[in-house]
Amino acid sequence: MRAFGAAALDDVLMNSTTADADASPATLQTVEQSFRPVRVTRAVLMGGAAVGGLAAWALDGQALGVGFFVVTVAFVALLLLGSGREGRQSARGHRWLLAAAVLLAGFVAVRDSALLVALDGLAVVTLLLLAVRGWNGEQPVWEVTLAGLSTAPLSVVGEGTRTGAAAIGAAVGNSRLIESAPRLVVPAAKMALVGGPIVGLVTFLLAEGDAAFRAQLESGTDALIELPLPEATRMALVGLCSFTLATGLVAWALRRRSLARAPETTRPNLQLGLPEALAVLLGLTVVLALFGVVSTRCAFAPEACELPRGVTYSVYARRGFWELLAVAAIVLMTVLSVPHRLTATTSAARRAVRVAASALVVATLPMLLSAVNRMMLYEDVYGFTRQRVLSQAVCVFVGLLLVWRAVTLWTWPHRFAVGVVAAGALVLLGFNALNPDAFIARKNVERPGAIDAAYLRELSADAASVLRAVPAERLGAYDAALFAQRRSAPGSLASFNLARACDRAGGAHLEGQLCP
Repeated sequence: MRAFGAAALDDVLMNSTTADADASPATLQTVEQSFRPVRVTRAVLMGGAAVGGLAAWALDGQALGVGFFVVTVAFVALLLLGSGREGRQSARGHRWLLAAAVLLAGFVAVRDSALLVALDGLAVVTLLLLAVRGWNGEQPVWEVTLAGLSTAPLSVVGEGTRTGAAAIGAAVGNSRLIESAPRLVVPAAKMALVGGPIVGLVTFLLAEGDAAFRAQLESGTDALIELPLPEATRMALVGLCSFTLATGLVAWALRRRSLARAPETTRPNLQLGLPEALAVLLGLTVVLALFGVVSTRCAFAPEACELPRGVTYSVYARRGFWELLAVAAIVLMTVLSVPHRLTATTSAARRAVRVAASALVVATLPMLLSAVNRMMLYEDVYGFTRQRVLSQAVCVFVGLLLVWRAVTLWTWPHRFAVGVVAAGALVLLGFNALNPDAFIARKNVERPGAIDAAYLRELSADAASVLRAVPAERLGAYDAALFAQRRSAPGSLASFNLARACDRAGGAHLEGQLCP
């Protein structure tokens, strides 16, 4: 096996040299590195197998809970311990990604809101993949561009899967079992590869076509492994895929690259001269400054606001939020692209563009404050919902990006993408700390008048403690016991969640006074 790998590597290098006799040493080094055999230690393989087993246990088909946090911590521990002291020191700038991922995974075991769980899970996976990419040395996170930020996670998954399959295959090929009993293992492998799919397909069709046969088959597998056949199959697939991916990601991360990366010198297709750039930036600044003078007075001092005839203040408050958010997004794209497309090379011209872009950011922030205040007024009249609270969090996120872009105009010009990651993690952590479902329930209950009991039924167990404190006559049609039972169906240990556990306990304090 090793001889075959060495021969294949020599053939590749020989062919590449013959095809291009003038190939540079850096090119040959890149080819040699891309075909370098994958070697992982036994500890990494065992750690990857442990992560795969934990993933099969945690992703049990029920709601995510503490199991997701355990898998995240196990993978982070495998990455840190497998790197060694030198690897941890060289990847020091990516530890904050791991810390943010662990914190967000912890909130999955605390919050019950489906929206929060989805956002937290996506953020955890993205942060871990970015950390692995930076650990590998191929592209540190502070060098990632916006385009690379959208494609990096998928490329890392592909590299991890390929590397993991190669590492596991090499480990199996070099194992003592293969060396000591090739006559037994090779025929067994051929039988499994050829006969397994056919036998499995026929068994599946027979089970689908005959209910009695399916019942007997499921009872037999249940008695053999104490699990139903579909669940056992799913757990095996999840465990195998997680084992391969975890092993591959760690192995790929530890193969640190030392090749020098040439800076990108590509020019954008659409380029702007100094007059055009200043016209765009200063024109938007003037318009937004005028808008800020009018809208800020109407948003924060309604008694001093003169509205057109036929437009009431309630109509004014609830209209225009999404339009203002779209304007903020356009401004963000403008201050990102215009300085990059500037053709002028003198320092005075670039300084003028930076000043104009910074002024545009300053003129946009009052508009964002006005948009947030409009949504708050709208919520005071019509109540709070997840979409309305989330839209305010998006405004905060866009505001942070605008401020960070103004900073990167003057220093760290290539660090905007890492600021996007940091701002997203920060806003999401704050959103979890807010506990939006409990916040929505509290604000809706405190509003005078009737309560929208139908909407309260849709809230998760995060809001149970707030709703239990409300008198029954105020809730009206809301049946607290019925919907608490629907929200808090008992699950496995892997799907344990603090909010659901407190809801099932009926508000009783768990050990350690964890319930609100």
